[in-house]
Amino acid sequence: MTRVIVLVLTAVGFSLWPATPVQAGPPSATQACQPVSGTITAGNNVWTTSGSCYTLSGTVTVPAGLTLTVGPDVTVQGNGSGAALLVRGRLVATGTAGHPATFTGVTKSPESWLGVRIESPDGSTLNSGSVLDNVVLEYGGYPNYTGNLVLDRASATVSNSLIQYGSRNGIATANGGSVNASNSTFAYNGSGSTYAAIYLGDPNADSALANLTLTDNANNAISIGGGTVSSSVRWRLPGAGVPYHLLGGITVSSGGTLTIDPGVAVKHRFYGLVVNGTGRLYSIGTEAAPISFSRIDPATSWTGIAFDGTDVVPVAGSSIEWTAIDGAENGISLDWATPLIRHVTVTNSERYGIYSSYGSSPTITDTTVNGSNSFAYYFFNLTGNPALTNLTAAGNGASPGIGDTGNYNYNSVATWGHDVRADRTLTYSGLPYVELLGLSVQAGQTLTVHPGVELQFGSGRELKVWGQVVAAGTSAKPILFTSNECSPKNVCTEEAKTPGWWNGITIDGYESAPATGSVLDHVTVEYGGSAGYGEITTYWGQIAISNSVIRM
Repeated sequence: MTRVIVLVLTAVGFSLWPATPVQAGPPSATQACQPVSGTITAGNNVWTTSGSCYTLSGTVTVPAGLTLTVGPDVTVQGNGSGAALLVRGRLVATGTAGHPATFTGVTKSPESWLGVRIESPDGSTLNSGSVLDNVVLEYGGYPNYTGNLVLDRASATVSNSLIQYGSRNGIATANGGSVNASNSTFAYNGSGSTYAAIYLGDPNADSALANLTLTDNANNAISIGGGTVSSSVRWRLPGAGVPYHLLGGITVSSGGTLTIDPGVAVKHRFYGLVVNGTGRLYSIGTEAAPISFSRIDPATSWTGIAFDGTDVVPVAGSSIEWTAIDGAENGISLDWATPLIRHVTVTNSERYGIYSSYGSSPTITDTTVNGSNSFAYYFFNLTGNPALTNLTAAGNGASPGIGDTGNYNYNSVATWGHDVRADRTLTYSGLPYVELLGLSVQAGQTLTVHPGVELQFGSGRELKVWGQVVAAGTSAKPILFTSNECSPKNVCTEEAKTPGWWNGITIDGYESAPATGSVLDHVTVEYGGSAGYGEITTYWGQIAISNSVIRM
């Protein structure tokens, strides 16, 4: 018997199809098909005779409380663009290997029928329990049927199946809908930039995806619409080389937890990922299977990962580990947040690799920032108490913005200048601290500087101490207070530095309340003393200096 496959290409511009389908399922021309229309009733809801065929006219409904059962080698075909299988009860379609249950169109082209839609029976109750195993689903999709299979406030399990030739998405979910899809192939679904193998329209619904193969879809990706995560959601590894595409911004809000599995790749279209309130992000990869965040279009940027808390409700408990972040405005932004950032690589940020505005006390360790247009790490102030260790940076500062321009060392931890109004510690990060506007330690507070720390100060700036500075280095790891001059930028040699560039260290008290208790041990102070100051100046202040070098 010879079968003729007619391929119809419309002006919409579908992907070019192969000469023969990946797996054919329609009945033969001589096979008699039973017509079906309206609402399926009990007694007519078991379609399991091998080789049987059912032709749908218009919307055929499986009502609430009823299960339609479809067996191996059974074909269900939609006759025309208005044909659909609408499931408000349950669909249990179970083929076997080599003998699938097939859902197709009479005409073998995308949009030749609407496809399968599973939805809530009453508009509010989640419809669950449908199963598609060893199924071929093809040629569906049109206006509100945005996939071969649509799950609208419904969940379904899809396994060992082939979803192909959909005019839009292979599977689409909406309004709390989710899919557990595994060991399945998605091919030749969609056209243009907005459709994909799977579209998850509600980011607050948890879909479980595993071992999927995607080939020749408009986007070989799992697309996710923008929205809010306020429950527990996990982005699992869908399959080898299969990324998530974020088409809108995602906010993890109070009560929400987003967990991203090792090896997952997340690509963004303009918008980023925000965590606020009591929300938490766990982006925890491994050395062998890191997580990556990047952009869909290499010519555009995205806004990055932001932890956006308040002084009343700081964002706490999140972790980003063994993760790579590329091409964002700021790779990570912090505002009243305390995440753990470890084994992270940030590259090609439009501004800063890691940026902190107010009140943040992150732990950042074993982290690298390369290729940011401005400073690698930037802390607007020290209203928080960050713990920074083993940081590296290279190639930053190519195009700094207004306020950041100068011959600085951009491969550094920069601060804009601030009052230290609580006890604070500058840990040895492996990079210098560049103090653009100086530091002021308020009365009653202590700034502790760890061994090995280097602080570079801007022109005319100073370390002004009304409280205490305790800078206790060692012979092996002395502390350095110096100028931030470089020439050119990032090349900070002794030849580039000018005596009197910055004001120096000032211990400033009152006759009635002298500033006492400051310590400099194994410290070098150099290139200060501008505007009539000394390298170290005291006004009603006392400072203990030992094993140190004070030089111009």
